[in-house]
Amino acid sequence: MSKKINLIIDASTTRSGGGLHFLGIILKEIDCIEKKRNINLLNVYVSREFFEYSKSLKISKKIIEKYIIVNFPIIFYPIFQFFFIPKKKFRNIKVVYLVLSSLNFIKNKNVVIMPQNLLPFDFRNIKNYGLSKELLRLLVLRLLGTISFLRSRRIIFLSEYQKKKSLKFINFNSI
Repeated sequence: MSKKINLIIDASTTRSGGGLHFLGIILKEIDCIEKKRNINLLNVYVSREFFEYSKSLKISKKIIEKYIIVNFPIIFYPIFQFFFIPKKKFRNIKVVYLVLSSLNFIKNKNVVIMPQNLLPFDFRNIKNYGLSKELLRLLVLRLLGTISFLRSRRIIFLSEYQKKKSLKFINFNSI
C-alpha cells in the first residue's frame, strides 16, 4: 500500500481563462483517482469566478464540499496565505500544498507551484509598457515569483518555453 498523499490546492488567484479550465481538469482527475492513488484532498481554496465556472463541470459533491471560496483583492494574497492556510496541517501530517500561481509566501518545502503568468518573466513584452504602474507591477511580480520558485519544492511548468523564460532569472546552483 502506498503512502497517503494529503493535498491542499490554492487556486484563489485563478480568476479567468485557461486557469479556470485547468483547475477543473485537475479536480476531475483527483475525483477519479483519489482512492486508487491514495490521495486525500483536504481543502480547495477557489475564487468566486471558479466556483461559478465549476457549476458547468461534472465535479462530484465530495470535491465541491471541500471548496473554500476566497474573494479579496490580489494585494491581500500574502496575508491570506500567511494567516488562513492551516499550517498546523503542515506540521502534523505530510501535506502537499499545490499553488496554481507563481506566488508562494509559505516557508515549507512541501509546496508545489504551478505558475500560469509568464508575462513578468518575459522582458521583451515588459519593455513595451514603458515607465508605468504596469511595469512596476510586473517587476514586483517577477521578484515575488523568483522568491516563490526558490521556496518551493517543485515547480510544474505548463510548457518548455515557460520553463526556459522563467528560470532564466534564477541561479539554482547558488542554493
